[in-house]
Amino acid sequence: MVTVDMSFEELKNQVDSSLTVEKLDEILLNLGLEIDAIEGDNLKVEIGADRPDLISMQGLVRLLRAYLGSPYFGFEVTASDRVVTIDSSVKDVWPHMVCAVVKGLTLSDDRLKEIINFQEKLHATFGRKRKKLGIGIYPLEKITFPVDYLALPAKDVVFTPLGCEGSMNGHEILEKTEIGKTYAHLLEGKESFPVFRDAAGHILSMPPIVNSEYTGRVVPETVDVFVECTGRDLVAMKHTLQIVVAMLADMGGKVESLNIIEGDSKSVSPDTTARVKKISPEYVNSILGTNLSADQIATLLQRTLYKVIDSDITVQIPAFRTDVWHEIDIVDDIVRAYGINNIAARISAVATMASTFRETKTKDLVRSSLVSIGFIEAFTLTLTDSRDQFDKMNLEVGDHIKLGSAEEKSVNMCRVSLLPELLKSLRENRQHSLPWKMFEVGDVVLPANTDVLSKSELRLSGVIANTEVSYTDIKQVLDYLAKMIDLKVSIVACKHPSYIEGRVGRILIDGMEVGFIGEINPLVLEKWDLEVAVVGFEISLQQFVDDKTLADVD
Repeated sequence: MVTVDMSFEELKNQVDSSLTVEKLDEILLNLGLEIDAIEGDNLKVEIGADRPDLISMQGLVRLLRAYLGSPYFGFEVTASDRVVTIDSSVKDVWPHMVCAVVKGLTLSDDRLKEIINFQEKLHATFGRKRKKLGIGIYPLEKITFPVDYLALPAKDVVFTPLGCEGSMNGHEILEKTEIGKTYAHLLEGKESFPVFRDAAGHILSMPPIVNSEYTGRVVPETVDVFVECTGRDLVAMKHTLQIVVAMLADMGGKVESLNIIEGDSKSVSPDTTARVKKISPEYVNSILGTNLSADQIATLLQRTLYKVIDSDITVQIPAFRTDVWHEIDIVDDIVRAYGINNIAARISAVATMASTFRETKTKDLVRSSLVSIGFIEAFTLTLTDSRDQFDKMNLEVGDHIKLGSAEEKSVNMCRVSLLPELLKSLRENRQHSLPWKMFEVGDVVLPANTDVLSKSELRLSGVIANTEVSYTDIKQVLDYLAKMIDLKVSIVACKHPSYIEGRVGRILIDGMEVGFIGEINPLVLEKWDLEVAVVGFEISLQQFVDDKTLADVD
């Protein structure tokens, strides 16, 4: 949760002068928000992590106006001839950049405070404390276009940081300023630092650390601003810029785009293209148990910032609504506008008896079977390192779900195999006496052609480590397990880089390939710093749970 502070009187002035605290509290509860506290004129509102577009008073005003009947029509973006160039030197430092210009702002000390608070809340939440992205806002009149975004040797990055006196180079900024000390880890190990430099040779900032005192200080008299977002996650950066620009537009600003040149490619920023989805009244009513007409649904959608563009309920989703992924998210907004308390409670016409899911029964049977023969269950993390999943297993990098764009991070993907995580557990428990017998039954995450571009798959992996252990030892475990859960298992000889050639087999269940079993390759053991022999297997149980071909377990 994020708490947003604002003046209640100012909120009423912008929304509805007759608004009371009681009425506001009722509306916010319908919208899934909540008043945290109100002391005098100071109002604190709790905003969920899924709605970064609301963590400013302007965002909340936008939503409240729509909820009370004033539809939101967005803002126009006017093209300009200004150019920002992204140099290849930033690729390995802080690689991406998006930007915009907003003109005609009427600022004040209070509005500047709101902008700064909003910027820092986005840094802390959406930007993961600037690890993913940083935001910069500058007075446009101080900048001479075209602007270059490039990386320079740290000793050549010389300017006066915002709030400081006297020039410093990049290293000095990180060592001597409070903001530099706080975020120095973001540029740790880099020989060059990213900068914005205008055509007059002025350095605007060293993102994501600090702006320049000369070109980066926005004051109440500032009318036009240059806004940029830099970082490692381009998708998150585009969303963040959309949110910031929408807030400034709500303050009365006129948005202009800039032309971005990166090598041979050209693009325009910001991208405020609204996504379009179609939703049927039948689907909405089947989920909510209501009997709403298409016109009623259209009205409810407009109350939650959507623009309905035809009678078939085709809607435009504002670019800053980063929380809307599926049709069910739109239904969620419909019920918020309708009011959850307005849905009549009713008793289901179908009597059912609760029972345990087949997948849970299967997991429980696997666990009890393996524990009964001396195995210890491990619970490892789904988020892991691509080097563990591929390189240390003697494998080429395969398809997987990446986390962000920095390959060097220790957590950069969702696991596609359980076996590497078990080997990691063996390495971390080397102080215990042999033999080591360990298993895990859990999900891996695989790329898929679905709306979320991924799918979970239930897997089982087991390992035995000892001074002397062979293929036969692990095959006996698999045979015992197959008997316990009533599966017909067969093994076909094959080759696999993670296992010793001639001592590895492909596992088939009812003729379907589900995994591998064998003695772990010494090269793999060396990479894991394991000095004993290890045998193991990994199989997929998902297909058999889904097809209900596993025996029922009571």
